[in-house]
Amino acid sequence: MYDYNLYNDLQKIGLFLGRWRVFDVEYETRVLSYIINLAETKNWTVIDRSESCRILQNEVPLLILESIFQHFTLPLNEPENGW
Repeated sequence: MYDYNLYNDLQKIGLFLGRWRVFDVEYETRVLSYIINLAETKNWTVIDRSESCRILQNEVPLLILESIFQHFTLPLNEPENGW
C-alpha cells in the first residue's frame, strides 16, 4: 500500500527522490554554492537546470543534483529548462 501523505511529507523535507536520504548541511551548502557559482559565471538570470546538471555531474552525482533542485527550487513555466 502506498502512503501518499508520507510521500508528500518526505518530499517537503527533501528526503525522497527514488531513495531515502538526508544530506549533511555542509554538503548541501557546497552543492548549492556550485549551482549558484555556475549561474553567476554564465550570467543566468534564471538557472538552467538541465545545463547545470550536465556541467556539474562531474562534481556531484546526478541524483543528488536532481534532489537539491527539487528541494530548493520551483519550476518556471518559461523557459523550458529554467528553474
